[in-house]
Amino acid sequence: MIIFLLLFSQYFGQNKIQYRDFDFSVLTTDHFQIYFYPGEEPLADFAKVTLEDAYDEYVELLKTKINFKIPVIIYASPNEFAQTNVTLELIEESVGGFTEMFKNRVVVPFTGSYQEFRHVLRHELVHVFQFQIFLKSAVSSILTTEAFSSIPLWVIEGMAEYLSVGWTPEADIYLKDLLLSDKLIGLSELGYYGGYIIYKEGQSFYHFLDMKYGKESISRFIHRLKIKRSLNAASKATFNISFKQLEKEWHEDLKIRYWPEIERKKEIKTFSRRILDHEKDRSHYNTSTAISPDGNYIAYLSGRGGYSSLVVISTIDGVQVKRLISSERSPYFESLHLLKPGISWSNDNRMIAFAAKAKGRDVIYIIDFDEGKIVKTIKPELQGVYSPAWSLDGETIIFVGLNDGFSDLYAYDLGTERISRITNDIYDDHDPVDTRDGLVFVSDRPDSGEYRVGSYGLFIMAEETKRLIPRSGNVATPTYDPIHNGIFYTADYDSTLNLYYYDIDQAKVTRRSHLLTGVYFPSISQDGRILCFSYLNGYGFDIHVIKNPVERLTPIDSTGVTVQEVSFEFEGLDYDQVRSYRPRFTVDYVYGSVFYSNVLGLSGMTNFVISDILGNHRIYIGSDLTGSITYSNLNINYWYLAKRVDLGLALFQLVDYYRYYNDLIIKRDRGLAVAFSYPYTKFLRSDLFLVKIFTDEEWHRDFFPLFLRSNSPDRYKYQVFYPDLALVYDDAQWGYFSPISGTRGRLEVYTTIPVKYLSDLEFQTGILDFRRYLRLTPRSCLAFRTQWVRSQGEDREYFSFGGPGSLRGYDFYEFTSDQFIINNLELRVPFLDHLKLAFPLPLEFRN
Repeated sequence: MIIFLLLFSQYFGQNKIQYRDFDFSVLTTDHFQIYFYPGEEPLADFAKVTLEDAYDEYVELLKTKINFKIPVIIYASPNEFAQTNVTLELIEESVGGFTEMFKNRVVVPFTGSYQEFRHVLRHELVHVFQFQIFLKSAVSSILTTEAFSSIPLWVIEGMAEYLSVGWTPEADIYLKDLLLSDKLIGLSELGYYGGYIIYKEGQSFYHFLDMKYGKESISRFIHRLKIKRSLNAASKATFNISFKQLEKEWHEDLKIRYWPEIERKKEIKTFSRRILDHEKDRSHYNTSTAISPDGNYIAYLSGRGGYSSLVVISTIDGVQVKRLISSERSPYFESLHLLKPGISWSNDNRMIAFAAKAKGRDVIYIIDFDEGKIVKTIKPELQGVYSPAWSLDGETIIFVGLNDGFSDLYAYDLGTERISRITNDIYDDHDPVDTRDGLVFVSDRPDSGEYRVGSYGLFIMAEETKRLIPRSGNVATPTYDPIHNGIFYTADYDSTLNLYYYDIDQAKVTRRSHLLTGVYFPSISQDGRILCFSYLNGYGFDIHVIKNPVERLTPIDSTGVTVQEVSFEFEGLDYDQVRSYRPRFTVDYVYGSVFYSNVLGLSGMTNFVISDILGNHRIYIGSDLTGSITYSNLNINYWYLAKRVDLGLALFQLVDYYRYYNDLIIKRDRGLAVAFSYPYTKFLRSDLFLVKIFTDEEWHRDFFPLFLRSNSPDRYKYQVFYPDLALVYDDAQWGYFSPISGTRGRLEVYTTIPVKYLSDLEFQTGILDFRRYLRLTPRSCLAFRTQWVRSQGEDREYFSFGGPGSLRGYDFYEFTSDQFIINNLELRVPFLDHLKLAFPLPLEFRN
């Protein structure tokens, strides 16, 4: 009777929640349809100019035109972007935007930085051109099995990165670190990897092609790759050398560029002490370092174990003192903003302030360090909250707020509990720190004249707001030294993220490090005695400390560098080109399969998915062919997903097979169903189904064990109506193929209503399914499951189980009962990473 599983809902699964309504409008330009909602007008205006400029650039370079208006859907913050229904997958904080191939929809959030917004728009637009080159029509390519997946992902993402931003100091830092730490992955092997490394190494490859063969060689290479479907063949056709030789030239170019700098790798040891080694700690991302005012502790965000956590260690030896918070397993700590973090201690060393995502919105938590308890939760009515910082007097918390396309500074008064807005403009203001001379922050605001996006400097707000330091493309995380009245900060003036010091009294900038890779999140104690920071080393982040940094770090005069700037003037929208959004349905994709079973014979399956451009309305049509239409499945269901409560409707014919002793029961259910799904949090929801079924059963006596179907089976007909209620919990974290840590549970009950014309049967059924996954290593786990099922009543249900889907080691349908308990304990370890066969068929399986 668990009809809904085949029609509607995932059995487990975390929840994508729509916390607000989005009233979209559509701005039509020459080549785009830009979808935006109230408050996003500046974003739509910026996107229009950025996209049209990029379109012309890519058409000229790639010799390809797009023969339709490209849909671009903009969300005003990462939190609202996570609510999109364009994809039903959960969107994690690390996703900066995406382009889906079926309708070529570009979906991007605004993070507060117009520089980053421009980068993501241009990056995702490259993917549209790639789809056009490789796939032409997405639907036709699927139907003709013209697979996009045969091309390594680094080829696709690396090209998008390079064409969108060119070669950047950030990319230079990472490639330098990879090469000189012997962590560089060969391009021939890079296809087996994912994550950030494929973006940066791929970007480096295209930079190499540009520098050696000219930018037009990128276009020739990609077009020939489309025809040849092989990196080696495309390389020979484009450069007249094998891909192995091309890769060797790329590698040698990196060595020539970076090996002369290898001596700088040792410099970090001459003035600092490493207290946390990410390899020994088995962590990768250790960031947002914040030293306590007394200099005894460092709070930071750690990605160890697959979950981001707020950890405190000793500045003496790096030993962990406390793990205050672990996120991604609680609705109150869905995320700790690992990619845009900020942690601040109170002046008395007792409290720590940090931003987090809780139930779909950003909040600021204040946690008592000694007790490990949250003592205050600040809930600004904003679309994003970042980088909280305690004021010098301890009475205010200053933070960055994101709202309606503005990234501004706000202040929360701890006494009155009131929030006031400090800045109110289009510029990207972030990383505030309080000083005796005024509030200092990072911004790309102009000194005067036109706005140049991404040209950052340190500004001080006192009687007037003025710039303190030379501009750069990356200025970040100032930390105030009250003893010497100066500010340490990081900047990429010399293509490496080095440590700089601004002396407020002398109004002078000096460079204080000359490192190989990058310094991140410097933080100094209140007495100026200890400075801590995170340092990129071997594709991971270590934590270092420096004693007496002002005296110990040799000052080197710095004048800054010329920044590649993009000027922009907001002109406002032409509302003659704007219309209200109205849903229009088109096919997303069609897929089918054919298979043969020695029991059921030849079978096939076809599925159609139809939706509107926002994905709020979805229609699924699915059918198979199992011998005849009578024994085939058919279902048509519709989901409305725009609200917090998801609503589903379905019409269906479902055929299933059961074993009762030696008899085979063929059960055909025809009916309709209504579904309601209400998510309480990301991890917990209730599902309610109202199902009306008309059932026809065929009993083939003595079918087993010889599989002999009767020509005149016994037939029974009946109807049922039942409500089905389920409570579902899921905080599991997935590995490659299955959950690797966390908990999943489902408690479900349903009962027929034995009233004339509603139900001919009377039964009640309850199901409890609990699963727990304990991570043993990054790729292995211990998995436990217990499943309790009981049915009662005059017409109680019977369930058949056995086989790998329910009970391994037994035949299919070997057991049948109206009640059972199954317990499983499995050790799950990797068996094969890579298997490639040449005969009889060329097959390749990867992880």
